[in-house]
Amino acid sequence: MPNGGSDNCNSCWFNERNDAVAGIAKEEWEGAIRCILRDVEIENTHWTYCSNHPSANPNRLDFPVGAVARHDGETGRRVPLYPSPDTPELRDRLVGILDAMSEDRRAIGVEFTAMKQLGLWKELTATGGLRRVLAFREGRDLEAAYALVALASVLGDGAEPDIELHLDRVRPTLERIDRSVDAELGGLANELLRR
Repeated sequence: MPNGGSDNCNSCWFNERNDAVAGIAKEEWEGAIRCILRDVEIENTHWTYCSNHPSANPNRLDFPVGAVARHDGETGRRVPLYPSPDTPELRDRLVGILDAMSEDRRAIGVEFTAMKQLGLWKELTATGGLRRVLAFREGRDLEAAYALVALASVLGDGAEPDIELHLDRVRPTLERIDRSVDAELGGLANELLRR
């Protein structure tokens, strides 16, 4: 693939030049494009990403979820380019995404990003939802690993009982996350693994 993944800004429905349609753009754009959701310029659409892309956000949530990231050619990871906006309303919406998660289906990208972002914000109102996801049944280890990383970020040492209870179960998943393409998430997972 000539770019860093098909989930980039070039094929996003929030790319102003795509006329609100998802999929590969019809032509190579000259110069920067504007993300109509976040109101930011994107210079390299094939190497820029966010969780509002249709592949992670099939329900087309119309509010920003997480940061905009760019591909780092040296590390191969996605690193923040524009941070997530942070408002009380947005925090409530991300907690709402978390609260709507169900162990009866696999999580989608926007749900994983909501957990990560709530952890980065250290959002205390997410604690109950993160603990609920952490208790999802076997087979939902990726969801549980994200929840544990976020909970440890929110509560710090206060998450020690949760870590003791769940770390062995999700350790292999955390090790994969540590090596993942997401630099922010990998750093948080690494901190948890060092405990």
